[in-house]
Amino acid sequence: MSNKGDESLARVGGRAGIDIDGSVGPITDTSADEAIAAPGAGKRIGITAIMVTNADDTDGTLVSIRSASTVIWWGFAKVEAGWSINFTKPLMAAENEAITVICGTAVTNGVYASINGVVLPTNG
Repeated sequence: MSNKGDESLARVGGRAGIDIDGSVGPITDTSADEAIAAPGAGKRIGITAIMVTNADDTDGTLVSIRSASTVIWWGFAKVEAGWSINFTKPLMAAENEAITVICGTAVTNGVYASINGVVLPTNG
């Protein structure tokens, strides 16, 4: 797992934030894996891009991106394939909640996810 804030400032909707990215994998079970840690009180994560890859050669799986336990985006990762999306308006997590990734079914060779975003103040 990677989870870094590189201290470069980003502007989203006129507000300054800090760029952040995280990755997780291989995910082989159906438990939640943390891609980006909770940013702290008074802050929340805005997701700007997601890339998911399924390395399994037998099974596809539904991959959910969550703010704690709430699904905020999902997509199906076909066998030896994946998906990606960029958000022009960030997909916002709730205040001080981690971004987690969870597969709907277990896969032998694993699912990998990379998430890019920005940490923003909850208010302001």
